[in-house]
Amino acid sequence: MDSIQRACDQLAGHQDSFVRQTASAIAADDLARDGEVVVLQARLSTASAQIKTLRAEIKRKDERIEKLTRMTFGQKSEKCPQSVPESGDEEERAPAGPRPADEQGDTSSASPTTQPSVAKKPRGLLGRQKLTFPQHLRREVIDLEPELGQFCSCGCRPALVGEKFVEKLAYRPAEVYVIEERFPKYCCRKCNRFVQAKAPERVFDYSRYDDTMSLMAVISKFADFLPHHRMQQIFGRSGLKLNRATIWRLAKRAGNYLKPLYEALISDLQASGKLFMDETTAPLQV
Repeated sequence: MDSIQRACDQLAGHQDSFVRQTASAIAADDLARDGEVVVLQARLSTASAQIKTLRAEIKRKDERIEKLTRMTFGQKSEKCPQSVPESGDEEERAPAGPRPADEQGDTSSASPTTQPSVAKKPRGLLGRQKLTFPQHLRREVIDLEPELGQFCSCGCRPALVGEKFVEKLAYRPAEVYVIEERFPKYCCRKCNRFVQAKAPERVFDYSRYDDTMSLMAVISKFADFLPHHRMQQIFGRSGLKLNRATIWRLAKRAGNYLKPLYEALISDLQASGKLFMDETTAPLQV
């Protein structure tokens, strides 16, 4: 392009007018062509940038669709594994590597005709494992006496020769009950003295909700990761209309009383030389 422009400049000084006009026309056409090339290059770079942006957006949308599909049609569990193995036998997929020295020594000492016994991989008991009951659990004893028609008709008195015990683990949903505190008033007719019991010490005074309700709100929220609207549904099944804003206020007032303990723990952690922190984010829903 530069050589064409230099040649046109040289021909522009020629004595023949036709040659000068032709040189100027060639120079103008060449400049116009250069402008079109620049415009096309700019359009091409813009299109390339748009393609890269669209590809990145498609990739993000594919990841979201994959996550939603896994959450909708995946396992019915709150723990969603990143990758689920296709088969349950992990021994076949284990890479073949050098065995420990004790295993090598055992195989070398064994005779060539005798094959070493391979220990089978222990499998789950599929719910048949032994069930142990903690000692602090409340026990409800139910005596099942035989019916009268099962006894003999001779009139003798049956004697107890033994018993059979069957233990079963039972569950009763959380119980919501009402505490009614009564303060009787007494008065001496002679001394004209009025006597009444003092109110017991409470963590939260002047409240229609017991301290246990605040503990329930804190434990369910921060230990069991239970949203407030789900707590509202749980209480609703018991016939209690409890708004989630009320549950939030119960948890908040418990947090205000626990704030000194929180500050003491923070001071103790900051005084240590090393700290370990898990920065995994946990989504919380009110």
